[in-house]
Amino acid sequence: MKVFSQPAAASDELSQPDAEFGRVALLVGGGVAAAVAAGLVGLGLSYLTERISQGIIFDLREQLFERLLGQSVSFSPKTARAPLCRESATTSTRSTP
Repeated sequence: MKVFSQPAAASDELSQPDAEFGRVALLVGGGVAAAVAAGLVGLGLSYLTERISQGIIFDLREQLFERLLGQSVSFSPKTARAPLCRESATTSTRSTP
């Protein structure tokens, strides 16, 4: 069984005494069309992958932002740390002789 290859098919066609350039042009054109089609399919897949991943990132950022806006105004890391700082300060002053 012979494996089909475009260059071999083109050279076989041209080596015949009654060679037709139209058939060779058809073989070459088919190869170029197949390469362009494969490139367009790859481009489409890349576009879809990028579009989906950007959509997911947008949704996650939107959810995070909504949660941050939903926090109460009194929430602050400074107020959350204050009791711990006071407790550690009183503990350290008690332990010193």
